[in-house]
Amino acid sequence: MKGISHLLLFGDFNYPDIDYSNQTTSSSDMSHAARFLKKTQDNFLVQNVFEAARYRAHCIPSKLDYIFTSEENLVESLKYDVPIGKSDHVCLSWKFLLEAAQYNEPSSQQLNYWKGDNTSISRELQQVNWASVLDTASVEDSLLSIKTKVYALMDKYIPQKKVRVKKKKSKWMLSETRHQLKIRNQAWKKYEMYRSIENSKQGKPNGAK
Repeated sequence: MKGISHLLLFGDFNYPDIDYSNQTTSSSDMSHAARFLKKTQDNFLVQNVFEAARYRAHCIPSKLDYIFTSEENLVESLKYDVPIGKSDHVCLSWKFLLEAAQYNEPSSQQLNYWKGDNTSISRELQQVNWASVLDTASVEDSLLSIKTKVYALMDKYIPQKKVRVKKKKSKWMLSETRHQLKIRNQAWKKYEMYRSIENSKQGKPNGAK
């Protein structure tokens, strides 16, 4: 899509018949699930959730929640956390990568890509005899040659800027609250391993139903 560099699409799509690990579905070719799978394939969307995200007593855990991105490696540190309230869906949290990784930068400095001289970088890359550069014995050597040239141009044409160090936030949560959260998390892990009505009630605060 014009003007969009990254795409993030997520939610409860409710298609348990789709298996994104194998890019298949157990439904018929004309079903909503099959048509949805084909649509995501036609748009080259990358699906990032591959573990069960919905747990309900007496039911097989299922994958109903999806996270789609326009490229691979945009979702990092995906976590399947304890459900919120009475929901039977786990709480998904992740990091969405929007900026390029930094290269050999000091801890207090980073490249200021917005002020980089991209015209000069492009001009010098066009002047490189790539046939000669890539005429190496292996793919690894070719990749190293490309990275070395690109990093040299980044250091030459992209200035650095100072990074503001964020102040640490003060602890606002009471120790008793943290203790109750620890009990809740332990109960959830036990429920994931041994699902039962009894285990689903463990770890709740006194008086909770």
